[in-house]
Amino acid sequence: MIITMRYFPVLLAALFAAITVHPVHATHTQKSITGTAADTAGLETLVQALTTANLAPTFDCGYYYYSYYWCTQYTVFAPTNDAFDLLPSELVTNYLTKKEYAEHLKQLLSYHVVSSWLYSNGIYDGSKYRTLQGESVSATVSKKGVLLNGAAQV
Repeated sequence: MIITMRYFPVLLAALFAAITVHPVHATHTQKSITGTAADTAGLETLVQALTTANLAPTFDCGYYYYSYYWCTQYTVFAPTNDAFDLLPSELVTNYLTKKEYAEHLKQLLSYHVVSSWLYSNGIYDGSKYRTLQGESVSATVSKKGVLLNGAAQV
């Protein structure tokens, strides 16, 4: 199944809207983002996707506050295995195994990354965040919690 760029925004919306969002970021006492995701149950497909899209090295560097060595600060709104399961299985298999899908996969995953550290208690109603993919996500804050683009709960 080949997905043209014409359908790409639909895939982005489907994957992002259907997930429970897990912000994953490294601090001076934690592993890298990739390491943290690898140790988190339910994010195995994400880790495989990061590896396939060659994004894992981007998030593999550690953060050492006291020695002043760190990589760029990222927050990954991590799509769970359940989110990937909502997509057609053939599409997910193609994204995870075929090199011709690597760029599309990279763009899809980049939609789930913001180049700064975000914590749910620091996200305010109406805030917008630019993703590495270039699109913006907007936050809605209510008593129920934080929603991104009206659907993905942080």
